[in-house]
Amino acid sequence: CILTLASGAAVFAAKFPESPADSAAEIAMQPAGVYSGFPVVTASGIFYESIAPRQYVVERWNGARFEAFGGDGNAFYPSAPDSGLRVYFEMFSGGRSSVAYFDFPARQYGAVTTIHPDPTAPSISHDGSTLAFLSNGTLYISDGRTDRRLSTSAPAHDPAFAPGDRDLLCVIASANQSQIVRIDLATGN
Repeated sequence: CILTLASGAAVFAAKFPESPADSAAEIAMQPAGVYSGFPVVTASGIFYESIAPRQYVVERWNGARFEAFGGDGNAFYPSAPDSGLRVYFEMFSGGRSSVAYFDFPARQYGAVTTIHPDPTAPSISHDGSTLAFLSNGTLYISDGRTDRRLSTSAPAHDPAFAPGDRDLLCVIASANQSQIVRIDLATGN
């Protein structure tokens, strides 16, 4: 029995090693970095969520240097169109969430205007024309002029645009299951 357990453990360790594969290539090493997550790859670099000395920020690695974006609060869930000309993120400050962005050509911050309280988990379409976000577990899309509610059978999270921007994927979860669903943006189904 001990030999069987040891053999099983050896097979498991070989299939699922604790260290990265030798073939994994390092892209960037952030000095004094504690955490990095939610990478988004664009033409202008890689955006990701990171912990700075006093807050969460969104960082960009453009192949030569790191650049942090945040402002007054904590920045989460970066999302950028394929062009990388803007990065959108959730800004949590003063006990409230909003969707903020940094516009690279203009070198300025902005905020997305919506009538829905505490928008979270922003996801911008590949072409940059449509923003998906959550408010109180409800999924919305916005073209910058109007917001449209998308119906899901349970509270949604983690929205993401499919290639071509005609469909939105998200996770819906109920008490006993979690599933990824696809919503056709033309029909809402």
